[in-house]
Amino acid sequence: MSFFKRFLIIILFASLFLSCAGDNTVFLLKEGHRIKLVKRAGDDKTDNGICYKIEDQKWFTPAETELFFKADFSSIEGPFVYHVLFDKGVKSVDVLTGGTERCDLYFKLPAGKYITGIVIDPADNLNPPVLGKIEQVAQDNYFSGIKKKNGKCILSDTVSKASSGGKDVYSYTVPGNSSSCREIVLEFNYLPEEDSEKIDIILTDTDGEILSLNYTPVRGRTNNVVLNSRLFDFQPEKIEVSSKKNSIDIQKYYSDSESCSAYNSALFTPLKTGFGAILLSGKTNWRHKDYEIYSWTSFPAFLIIDTIDYNFQAKMFKRLAFYVEKPGSIGKILEDEDIEDLHGWNAHDYKAEDLSSFFNKVKKLDFKLNAEEDLLKEILIANNVIGSRGDQYFPGNGGILSISHESSGYLRRIFITHEGYHGVFFSSKEFRKKCEIIWNEVEPELKEFWKLFFQYKSYNTIDHYLLVNEFMAYNLQQPSDRIIPYYFDHIIPLLIKKYPDKEEFLKMIVDTKKERFIYHAEKLGSALHEVTSLPAGNLILLNKNRDS
Repeated sequence: MSFFKRFLIIILFASLFLSCAGDNTVFLLKEGHRIKLVKRAGDDKTDNGICYKIEDQKWFTPAETELFFKADFSSIEGPFVYHVLFDKGVKSVDVLTGGTERCDLYFKLPAGKYITGIVIDPADNLNPPVLGKIEQVAQDNYFSGIKKKNGKCILSDTVSKASSGGKDVYSYTVPGNSSSCREIVLEFNYLPEEDSEKIDIILTDTDGEILSLNYTPVRGRTNNVVLNSRLFDFQPEKIEVSSKKNSIDIQKYYSDSESCSAYNSALFTPLKTGFGAILLSGKTNWRHKDYEIYSWTSFPAFLIIDTIDYNFQAKMFKRLAFYVEKPGSIGKILEDEDIEDLHGWNAHDYKAEDLSSFFNKVKKLDFKLNAEEDLLKEILIANNVIGSRGDQYFPGNGGILSISHESSGYLRRIFITHEGYHGVFFSSKEFRKKCEIIWNEVEPELKEFWKLFFQYKSYNTIDHYLLVNEFMAYNLQQPSDRIIPYYFDHIIPLLIKKYPDKEEFLKMIVDTKKERFIYHAEKLGSALHEVTSLPAGNLILLNKNRDS
């Protein structure tokens, strides 16, 4: 904005105060003093606006250091703009809320300036909000960002909203030292009913370097995006979120340095984030040499352990895999020599009940676990996935998923998506019931195919719970348009080679059952969306923009 335009704005607001006619009073509480502000009803020049002017001229003194204030508003019917007038300049803040009963609005007074008043500018045809008081707060009590909860909003002057090219752009300036660890929290509801757009999230550091991301929003549930600066080795100073005009309702948009820094001392505390951020991050800033622990924002009770390689992953999970899922060894604790030449999995998923059962059996047999398995037990107990009472372990909340950095980028995407759907299955009784109904509708020939496929994959096909769980995950791990290429061009040729006596049966599946594959996959996808609002074929909602 040019100097001339800024000068006109200052003159305009100065004229507003000169033209107000007097009414009620509120107070600005500063440094233990009550400074009277007079509320004045607007005339034609202020439209629906309300002015608050400092009456006692002796308080017109510049601040020696930056000061922090909170304004309490109530009776808010919709969005409005409040303007904090300084001796030289105006700070305008869009209040990004509608239908909220109360709002705490934080703002900073720069050093060398003083407040001359407040102007409230409600949207057209809305009653102006009521200002209760303005009070000075300590810097530690100053909130930077947006929060909405239980009919109340908390908002600071570090957030602004502008419209450009049919889009809303929400800009947020990250407070404090940009070299410190930061956890950026963005939560919003996606409002349109049509297909989801890509929400752009642009992070800029102090040197002007840019990290450009996009997020695919989900309708019907709160979208949670958590970006931990240690994941990307990137310290943002400014963040911009762009979406189609009025398409998102932001619930949270702020940075948290305290919880982010706490991860350094609480080594078993998982980093909260989504699958996309895990896949985009490297190993450089891992707290542990061989692994890192995450908590999935969509289902926070589920941990994700990302391992340095298959060897470490196998030491931690292989014996557990044979105990829970492998045919011929269910419920058995195998010795190292029994499994050293056998393959476990390259990705894992286990619910709390199976984990507590495993460690109870180990305790009963007085079996000596390896260091990685003992570490797993510590992680699970620290995060209440399992608990201990006397000599017994019991199931807590959630479960654990695992992928490895030894997998290719493509496989990591497939694996974490597949394991994520298992996490949903474990977490939702309603979803499990719907999957059971769909499995029961599968015709006998296709059930025979799926059992043959799971036998090929070395699953225990006698375990009905496992059978339905894997049927669901293998159908949802890719979009429905990839179902036919995956099973008919890739899997079935492998099955014919492995089981030549089943060739005629498998060719019959190829000739007559393609439509049924699509049908069942789409039914599972509909059940998933109905229960959780999550999409089929993709749980990696955050991605890097290609030109970034």
